[in-house]
Amino acid sequence: MILYFSGTGNSRFVAQQLATLTSDEATAVSLSVPYSPLTLSPTGRVDCLGIIFPVHAWGMPLALERYIKNTDFSRFNFTYIYTVCTCGDDVGTCATDIRKHLRQKGWILDCMWSVQMPNTYVAFPFFDTDSPELVRMKLERAHSRLHHIAEAINQRKRGLYDVHPGRFPWIKSHVLRPLFNRFLLGDKSARADGTCTHCKTCVNVCPLHNIALNGSGFPEWKGQCTTCLACYHNCPHHSIEFSRFCHRKGQYTFLRAQAKLSSTPSHPR
Repeated sequence: MILYFSGTGNSRFVAQQLATLTSDEATAVSLSVPYSPLTLSPTGRVDCLGIIFPVHAWGMPLALERYIKNTDFSRFNFTYIYTVCTCGDDVGTCATDIRKHLRQKGWILDCMWSVQMPNTYVAFPFFDTDSPELVRMKLERAHSRLHHIAEAINQRKRGLYDVHPGRFPWIKSHVLRPLFNRFLLGDKSARADGTCTHCKTCVNVCPLHNIALNGSGFPEWKGQCTTCLACYHNCPHHSIEFSRFCHRKGQYTFLRAQAKLSSTPSHPR
């Protein structure tokens, strides 16, 4: 069983690739409340649990933490558990923190990997999407890395924590992350400007079902946002702002990037 949470598609891609390479099944995590029961087709491998997620502020998204904590997994007997996190750059102490978090469920984390993917966080100064060339490089490296990860999973290797913590990981995860979650997490500043065409794309792509159109046809956020920025990046008219710092910054989704790379011939290096 592979559970994944994804905003702009990076983690969905990783989950789907690993599902193919390990003959498993990828199931999207519904983070809406109340928590929906897990469903699994007869082809799923219930002895193995993979959790795929994007790193938010050098840790697991808080909404996903709550989902795992509140979901009943008692009918499953997992003998092998791994996680793969997608990140623009580094993960801080995410590996250590997740092991502690999963231990509260009585689970032992066997392996963890990080996969560098294109940046998506744009709601703070100096943060923006990657250049097209960097996007290409990261996606090409990700394809290769996922084959390596799948091989380890198929061999049921244990004790591998192949992640990139970056510089000053403890400060990022235990000083900056709490500050981010307290002051920057959420949708208080989210809005759509006058270019909004009321197309409901933001409503449809929100993984928490946290957006609805008001009486004037403009999106309103309900206060349960996990700041995945799916609404911002998927808006076809670039109408959404999450803060005053993200005005007209770049947009990225995995599907658009993949389509663009597929239609652009590679240049010899």
